[in-house]
Order: sequence, then structure tokens, then C-alpha cells
Amino acid sequence: MNIKKFVVAIIALCGTAGLFAAAVDAMTQDPNVLMTSLSVKQRYPWNGKVDIDFSFTSSIPEAFAFINFKAEYVNAAGETVEVPMKTFDQFTTAFATNAGTYRVTWDSTADAPNLVVTNLKYTVTANMAKYMVIDLSKGTAATAENPYPITYLEECPDPTRDDGGWTDEYKTTKMVFRLIQPGTAKLGWGTNAFTDWNCTPVRTVTITRPFYISIFECTQGQAKLINGSYVGHKDYEMRGSNRDKRPVGGLRYSGWRGSAVNGYCWPNTGSKVNPTSLIGLLRTRTGNNEGFDMPTEAEWEYAARAGDTDAWGGDGLKTNEKGSYTEAGPTGRDTNTVLAVRGRYAFNGGRVPKGGGTYSDPSLDDEVYGTAVVGSYKPNAWGLYDCLGNVRECTLDYREGNTSTDTVDPVGKTVDLAAFTDPTRILRATRGGHYSEKAFSCALPTRSFGDPGREWYPIQGCRIAWRFPFAGTDAAAGEGAQD
Repeated sequence: MNIKKFVVAIIALCGTAGLFAAAVDAMTQDPNVLMTSLSVKQRYPWNGKVDIDFSFTSSIPEAFAFINFKAEYVNAAGETVEVPMKTFDQFTTAFATNAGTYRVTWDSTADAPNLVVTNLKYTVTANMAKYMVIDLSKGTAATAENPYPITYLEECPDPTRDDGGWTDEYKTTKMVFRLIQPGTAKLGWGTNAFTDWNCTPVRTVTITRPFYISIFECTQGQAKLINGSYVGHKDYEMRGSNRDKRPVGGLRYSGWRGSAVNGYCWPNTGSKVNPTSLIGLLRTRTGNNEGFDMPTEAEWEYAARAGDTDAWGGDGLKTNEKGSYTEAGPTGRDTNTVLAVRGRYAFNGGRVPKGGGTYSDPSLDDEVYGTAVVGSYKPNAWGLYDCLGNVRECTLDYREGNTSTDTVDPVGKTVDLAAFTDPTRILRATRGGHYSEKAFSCALPTRSFGDPGREWYPIQGCRIAWRFPFAGTDAAAGEGAQD
């Protein structure tokens, strides 16, 4: 973690009269942000205004940081007392901005009109924005010149609520992305965890750059605004009155990225996608923002695990534990108590019980069974919902590299196009399982493969990611300080 502090003794006036000495403490709490300077000066002649000048840099181009201000002093009893800092000339709360040099002006007499102290200390903190929110309300009217607005949040709308305050608008007319910080984690599962299923091997993976990933699977309502009409396999979409809040189903890989070579040939063609694909349209309608794409398989599992080491993001089935083969097993391969609260699968609403231990598939308009409204179950530790079950989530990779070798920023194997008579049939890895599968199919390390050129019925969806530009790009300049 990069933390750099500046402590400067100054003399200033505050309140109606009196002197106070102030210390200045500039710091960052994010490994990708560095505060480089800070100074605080009173206005002369004194009018209650305090000018705060600061600069910060970021190792990640286009990274937005939240700037927070705090003033505090130690009273006669030795207690630290915080002074409210709510009234600024430029804004009313902490703000998010690019790297650069800034001046903000605090109206001290509005927040603390009678304050007279001798040891006031200011702290200015910079952190990368935790959430990025795209407003899709313009629909197909949005263009590169008139794009969807993008805003940033320091925290979820209401941390006191069980759902974090992510109301229906964030599932339909807005799209929310969570910042995932880089790190190292154990991914995969023992190769013999389930002998009849394809499990990724245990390996250590290091993600070196932060990225954003959507907290919900892309919903039908969001896709309709971007595309102008519903997407997916028309005969297998889950509908009903909550359709817009249910995940996209049955959309092939080429529908997300494009059916021509730029769409289906990751990683050969890099980040290129077809402009008419859903991700291509999202890029255009956000101002030609090329950061949007599917996550790699490693990014998906790293984010879905959120630091957990077991297969369920909780106290469920442990590594290499077969568990019970019965539907009643609390940590078994078929049913799992942790999965039951983490996501929709066969035995908590995905399939329709017919009695006698038999089940059938739900109807398209069923409101009780089938896919669930996104966010219906508990999120993981990083605030991502439905990583287990609901719909399989497509990743970028063509067979991510079925090896136990520890890797840094792994991507799928390069595609040997000469080996395919039809390149649109290159299998792509999907993760997380779906609403009508048993527990072991939804475990975090298990995977399946989808054919980019085929309709994948209602089981296929996607969680969209956004990556910062690669290193070497100049950071965006912030607004200059104003005198």
C-alpha cells in the first residue's frame, strides 16, 4: 500500500476570533493512488474560507478516486473531536475525480462558526471509486457523442439494508460495476473432486491490475435498452412480469462479442469486438469506451470467490470432499445449504417439483421457478450477486489453460484457426452453473463449455467487466486549481 504523509505547521484564523495551529495530513489508502502534495491556507482578510490545495497521481490511467476531507482536534480531556466538513464552495460532499491538482474551499464558519482551537488537523484521503454506475436510460438514442452518463459511488446506496440499496433501477435502467483490487488467490479444485465433472485445477493466480465487474448478471431490461430489443434465444427466455430484472438467457458468445473474426477470436484479436454485438453497442453508447468486455475465466473466479478458499463462498463443500449423493445431504454434490442462500439452482426454485423426487422444467412465464430476479440471494464478500447458479456466465477464454501451473494474469489459449473448419464453433468456458443444475455443477471451480455459434437455451448469460487501459497510457489530466 502506498501511503505518503505531509505534516505542515501553519497559522490560521477560525471562527469569529482566535488563533489555531493546524497540521496537514495527506494520505492515500489505495495501492494505485498516491497523494503528492497538500497545503491548507486561510483567506486573508479572514472571511471563514479555507483553501485546500492538493495533488495526487494514479498508476491506473482514467482511474477515478474519491477525495474525502476530515478536520479534528484534541480537546482538554485528551479526546479527539471531529469537526464537520460539509460546506464547500464547489460541492456539498466528497467528490470523485481523475488524477491532477485541485483547490477546494471549505466554509469553516458555516460548519463550525465558533470554533477556536490550537491543534486542528486536516486529513485528505484519496481512494479509487468502489462502484461505477452506467445510466442506460437514453437507450438506443445514446451515441459516442451523446453517451450514457457514468457516475461513481464511494459506497453502495444504503449499507444498512440487506440489499445494499440496489433497488430495481440498478437492475433495469442502470448497470453497476464493483471495483476488484488486484491480488493473489488459490483458484480451482482438486482434479478428483467430482470424477464426472470438469473442474479447474488448483493453482495460484495473481491478478496485477484492478478491474470493475458488474454486481449483477446482465439483465434482459439492461440489454433491451442497449440493443433496442430483447436479446437471447426467443423460445427460451424466462419472461413474466419481472422479465426485465431476470438475467439474459440463451445469448451465444458471438451475440455478446460478434460473429465475425473480431468477435469470436479472443485472444488472437485482442479486445476487438464487432460494433453491432451487445458489448460493441455498450462500448459505442458509453463514448467508444473500449474497456467493456467479458471477464477472463481467471478474473471471473477471482472475483466470484472474493477471498474464499472453498467451493461455495461459505462453509459448504470443501476441497476434494465428495459429500453426499442424496438430495438431503447438507453439503452434498446435489444439494448444498450454502448454495441455497447464494443463488438459484435446481433444488431451491430452479425446477418444478412433481412429487416423488421428480422435477420438470418451468414454463417461460413462470414467476416462481426458473431464473430468479438478479440480486434475490445473498452476495459474496465483495458484493457480487448470483455468482452461483441462475445462468451460466460466459467468459472470454477458449479453454483457460487446464494446467496446475501458477500464473500471472492468465488468459485462454490462443486459437489455432487452422484447426477449425468453422471458427464460430470454438468452445468457450462458462462458469457458475444455472438454475436447473445440481449443486456440484454450480460450484465456483467447476466449468462447462459453450459453442459460440449455437443457441445456448436459457442457461447462458454474462457478467460484464470493465478493464482499465494498459500501463503506459498517460493518466487523464484533472481540472487545474483555481485561485
